[in-house]
Amino acid sequence: MSTSIRDLLTAATDELDAARTRQARQRAGVSAGVEALTTISAAAQILSWLRRDGVQADPYGIREHAVTALATATRHVATASRGLPDSRAALLLGAAGDVIGTLQHDLGREDRWALALAVADTVRRASTLYKSAGPSAPNRHVDWSRRAAVILAHLGAEHPPEPRHLTVQDRPVPDPVVGRATTALATAAQAVDNVTRLVQRSSGPLPLYQLKAITALAETAVRYLTAVAATAAPNSDDAWDRVPRTWTRVRHDIGVFHDGQLVRRNGSDHLLAWAALGHDAIARALGPADQITASTVAALTTTDKTHLIEIANQLPTIATALRAQLADVDGRAFARITDLPHQERRITEQIRGLPVIANGPDFATAHATLRSAELLSTRLASELPGRIAVATSQPHLATHYAAITADHGPIQRAAPARHPRPEQGVDSGLRHRSSPPPGR
Repeated sequence: MSTSIRDLLTAATDELDAARTRQARQRAGVSAGVEALTTISAAAQILSWLRRDGVQADPYGIREHAVTALATATRHVATASRGLPDSRAALLLGAAGDVIGTLQHDLGREDRWALALAVADTVRRASTLYKSAGPSAPNRHVDWSRRAAVILAHLGAEHPPEPRHLTVQDRPVPDPVVGRATTALATAAQAVDNVTRLVQRSSGPLPLYQLKAITALAETAVRYLTAVAATAAPNSDDAWDRVPRTWTRVRHDIGVFHDGQLVRRNGSDHLLAWAALGHDAIARALGPADQITASTVAALTTTDKTHLIEIANQLPTIATALRAQLADVDGRAFARITDLPHQERRITEQIRGLPVIANGPDFATAHATLRSAELLSTRLASELPGRIAVATSQPHLATHYAAITADHGPIQRAAPARHPRPEQGVDSGLRHRSSPPPGR
């Protein structure tokens, strides 16, 4: 597992190289293009943080201009790439961004300059992948990002960071895994359980970046669980893909909101740590979700399947907790006016394109989608043991599912979003830092 910012950035570039290799064996260029676009989009938030805090004593200096140009270019890529699924490289770069977020108040200008150069190199590689293996149609925002990244690389050669400022990239990321988790799936189950506990035990409303991390972890878990269930029961008539699609919608619907200003994240942000670990562990255990086959499921031991069931059991609880948290967001969340339903009283803000404080009606879509996610996750959890042939009954979940469907009718597809979907990979919140296990 990646253990530092440098490791995460290196892993992201390795994924880009792997995408280029895969694309060389394929005829279509879509997957490589998506990999490149989502990676560049993931860099946008990191660069905006670094630009905001400054990389040079002179705010009008050449370094500041170069980082601002790259941050602006990548933001345009992110805006134009809404709706694309996050790639592995994008998730790794997003994880690096979360680490940088936890350290931002400890970083100096030279530290931020070194990080900007490292992120720019990843952007340059991603834009190269897009041009060489992506769609044939040019993308001016990607071209702009590439030019800005190359300019930044030249400035880095002329004004290289001192070695002592490069060490921030090697600062170890604490491993939250302690105890007796001996397999990747055991680690994933432990991480999901701890995320659930932390949400339930929170003394007040959580910041939105943590809600996004929880949502992203749930989305990852559901994507793998439904892939295993569909592979184990290939003749089933159930539309298993509805579950991950609904959780993706949840992430999009919550993603339009933000905390208004970057909330201070310290090195003990336990919830982010467990969320990052859970995502990484389940991906390591099962490989790419879209490549799970019958042989993958057959190789799972009874213990592995039990851990999958443990993860599934937590998902309805997570959905319920997110709904409760979302109710507390009213009045303290901000959003772009274009991402919210029209309200007459916001005409001035709409004309000026200003961010506004979100209120009750603005969360209606997210609440409805979360309700669908809760129902579908309950069904998944109650039916998964039978699908993967584990002798584990879950009468409480079956009863709960029957009760909620009786009250609210059968599960329906979530209504179409009333606002554009947010930028992919930009402060998606997925990943980071750790909480000692309970009792420590």
